[in-house]
Amino acid sequence: MHLSSPDSIWRLTLHGVACWQRGDDAPRPLERKHAALLAWLHLEGPTPRGRLAGLLWPDVPEDRARGNLRQRLLKLRSDAGALVQDDNGMLSIGPGVQVEPPDPPGAELLQNHSFDDCDSLARWLDGRREAERGRRKREWLAEVREAAQSQRLDDALYAADQLLQTDRESEEAYRVLMEVSYLRGDHAAALSAWDRCRDMLRQLYGVQPSAATRQLGDTILMAAQSAQATLAAWAPTPAATRALPVSVLRPPRLVGREIALQQLQAGWRAGHVLCVAGEAGLGKSRLLGDWATALGPCALAAARPGDAVQPYAALGRLVLAAADRFALPTDSADALQAARLLPRLASLAGATVAPVRTDHERSLALWALARWLGGVADRGGQALVLDDLQFADDASLAALQVLAEPAGARPLRFAFALRPDEAGAQAQALLEGLAAGGSFTRVDLAALSADDAQRLLDSLGLPALGAGAWSGPLWRQVGGNPAFLLESVKLLLSSDGAPGADGALPLPASIEAVIQRRIDLLSPQARHLVQLAAIAGSGYSIPLAASALACPPIALSAPLRELEQRQVFIGRQFVHDVIATVTARSVPQAVAEFMHRFVAEHLVQHGGDAAQVATHWQACGEWRLAGVSFRQAAQAARAAALANEHAALLDSAIAALEHDPVAGDLLFDLLHERANAFESQGHEAQRPAIIERLRGLARTEVQQLVVLNLHWGLQVNLGQPLPESQVHAAIDRALAVGEPDLAWQLSRALSWSMAMSNRAEVALALLTRHQGWIDNGADLATRAHYRLARSSIHAYGDRIDAAIAEGRQALAAFSAASDWPNALPAMSNLGVMHYWRGEYADACAVLTDARNRREALYGTGGAGVKIDIHLGAVLYELGRHDDARTMLQGAIAELQRMPPADYIRTDILLAENHLAQMAIALGQADAAAAALASSTDGLAERWVGRRMALRLRWQRCFGTVDAALVAALQGVVARLASPFNRVLMELELARLLAPAEALAACASLHDNPAVQVRPGLQLHCAALATQMARRAGDERAARHWAATAGTLIRHCQPFDMAGSELAQILGADQG
Repeated sequence: MHLSSPDSIWRLTLHGVACWQRGDDAPRPLERKHAALLAWLHLEGPTPRGRLAGLLWPDVPEDRARGNLRQRLLKLRSDAGALVQDDNGMLSIGPGVQVEPPDPPGAELLQNHSFDDCDSLARWLDGRREAERGRRKREWLAEVREAAQSQRLDDALYAADQLLQTDRESEEAYRVLMEVSYLRGDHAAALSAWDRCRDMLRQLYGVQPSAATRQLGDTILMAAQSAQATLAAWAPTPAATRALPVSVLRPPRLVGREIALQQLQAGWRAGHVLCVAGEAGLGKSRLLGDWATALGPCALAAARPGDAVQPYAALGRLVLAAADRFALPTDSADALQAARLLPRLASLAGATVAPVRTDHERSLALWALARWLGGVADRGGQALVLDDLQFADDASLAALQVLAEPAGARPLRFAFALRPDEAGAQAQALLEGLAAGGSFTRVDLAALSADDAQRLLDSLGLPALGAGAWSGPLWRQVGGNPAFLLESVKLLLSSDGAPGADGALPLPASIEAVIQRRIDLLSPQARHLVQLAAIAGSGYSIPLAASALACPPIALSAPLRELEQRQVFIGRQFVHDVIATVTARSVPQAVAEFMHRFVAEHLVQHGGDAAQVATHWQACGEWRLAGVSFRQAAQAARAAALANEHAALLDSAIAALEHDPVAGDLLFDLLHERANAFESQGHEAQRPAIIERLRGLARTEVQQLVVLNLHWGLQVNLGQPLPESQVHAAIDRALAVGEPDLAWQLSRALSWSMAMSNRAEVALALLTRHQGWIDNGADLATRAHYRLARSSIHAYGDRIDAAIAEGRQALAAFSAASDWPNALPAMSNLGVMHYWRGEYADACAVLTDARNRREALYGTGGAGVKIDIHLGAVLYELGRHDDARTMLQGAIAELQRMPPADYIRTDILLAENHLAQMAIALGQADAAAAALASSTDGLAERWVGRRMALRLRWQRCFGTVDAALVAALQGVVARLASPFNRVLMELELARLLAPAEALAACASLHDNPAVQVRPGLQLHCAALATQMARRAGDERAARHWAATAGTLIRHCQPFDMAGSELAQILGADQG
């Protein structure tokens, strides 16, 4: 099921007969190389044009291959629409394209096509087809394992038969069928499968079954005797034969936490979100569990080590626990909407949904999730409990900030536990936000006292602890950490320890050493298993363990049972994550690297999470594989509109590839992608360093042009002029190597530079050179950027109406492409243009929407902070002075937290100028002086001139006008190319002239083309002309200009003039 409109979706079939379909139209077949192109992009992700051209046309020169690819893309767009998206030379599947699953499930990838003329592509396709066959085998194999472990043996038998149907030449498939038949007690069927397996291997390959299959066959033949032999082979060491008492795993009573429990109960009755905090081992999980048991039915889950690199891992675990505990309906509209955020929900319902693509869609999915989880209360549920919050991923924590908000008629009830010292910034922000809301109770745990420690040990009911023989020495040596106490007791019971003559117990000095001693006492097989689990982390599974130890899963029963008896495992998880940490540290580095490599290969074969796979490749020094996997995870995060996670995962990929000396081109592509990625903090400040790194890696002509484009784009952002002849030459070079998209990007940078130097006509002509390619060869996002560039240039050329029209087209195109990061500049520009015209209500609406979208996409502040500067200026004009001051001061504080850079200083200057303008209008001399005090050295002259004009205004209103400042400002006016900025300075200088001269200056400025397209600035000129005419005694002129101002004020407000001053001028005229 899809939540998007069917008419807006392209359906792409790549298995069987490759074809595409729009809405309910009939399927259309795909040409061979179009099918290969789309299959590659679907399976491999975004790929540079050059790479694809070389794959599809390997036997022709590069420029011809690129030309062929360009023609094919034009043909594909003409025939099928936006199946492919082009983002700065990186091709990817379009955002509205839905790739259908194989139907039937066994259908082969591009079944009707072969590529004997493209060797690399053919090898890739063969590998993908084989991988898909392997995936189907793994899926059936996993189903067999899961069903067998759940004792659903009939289901396991069906899955085993399907596995054999998938590959009748697989010894493993026969072996699985033998296992399941044996577990069902059907020895005849098991022996029949063994006979067929031996016949197949002998006839096809002339070999005997493997040792594992022969061992299983012997087990079936000898039944009880074979099972006894297997148990003997896995015999534990004598020291580990005794099972530890269950009371040591979970003491019968909760000791020393009575006050903490009362605090939790009081907080819950008050309607608060709860949080239990404390260091590892203090009993947070036990306290929260006992509280939840007393409260009533709850959904409980825990974040786990490794979740940090998997968006929504922790939240998904909690949601699935709630769905399972309270049988929530998974086919409701809210569940399916929420499944766009948490795909495992969709798998529960057997449905297919499109993932979220934008911040808005993510918000809708979160609200739907909140409504769906509201069903917990309808089914008697009391709370949603998430333990070990310090391990949770940032995406889950950000979602919990929304879900735990105490709003609405039925707020969700949450309780958390965490280790504060290990909690990251996002977890701290969640807790601080809840505390600030006033509906939050935090309970901090401390170590047990000596008396409480003795009560805990007495509650275990162990004869060896009778009469307090161990209690005093244990507490003195170990302290009051309950986990350390219990781990020490387990070690003493396992090793028959007893106090020495001095009363001391034979215990190591730290909990890590205690745990290590306990691991050392395990049998070799159990020790190997627990080391594998510690290294694998969340990737641990029974199939992984069976594969690593080269044995059938049933042979793991003895070591798993030992680990539970020795209270290392509970079920398939570690009793405590500290045990996992200590065990992982104990594995020798060479062995650990081998195990990480094995785990990574297993996860890749079984479709594991890309970020999780990457961490294992990283741990074993496979840097290229780690980089590729991190990039896959980054692309998945970008597809889910997780901007911060996208940037962070790209950084991890880059860091990994920097260890690979031959990864130059791949590292270049990653750095290029990173230069264009957005995140909440310091994006622009990082770009210069990234560009320099790209410059050092650039080898080819195209790579060198990419670097130049990024460098010149940054120069334009900083208001610096470009070397025009060099840029023109680069544009021609880009066209010559078949890169029209790169040529257009270079032209855009140069056109902005031209427009800022008052050459808008030339800039528009330069852009128009690319109009044909934009209309016929560019993707939707590029066409949106084209409209945005034209809007900006029109604005620089004082064609504000045309700029607004083009800006609205750009915004519509970005919205249609779900490209909200790039929609934000379009919205910001629209708001500024309404502001320039004095249309403050319209400006406020656009900028408020932009700010809300930015915060939903990136969080508070960071990327797009200039939106706050523009909005602060607009709020002042609307008379909302306190809101304006808060907005502008917040923007300055956010900018000051970023790494220093000229563009940061420029943005701070803009915000300070707005604060100064407002303070002067409100008569706040000291506040205005403080805002105007910062240095302007090294900044663009149009910003410096504005600061000088405001300083002159301050002197005029509160002090004595400085002739030197007047002369300096007049010099800036004479040099400045921007008519709009020049007018603002000339209006300030006009106030210092004699009335008749000032009247003439205002009249001239009113007729300036830059003023004519800005009604708010026209109103400023007309009002000031009215005042100067009155002072000059020219009543006729005063009436004329007052009438002009009266007409303008009907549909706009004055720009750069306080409303109180305007009212005073026009009021005096009416008087």
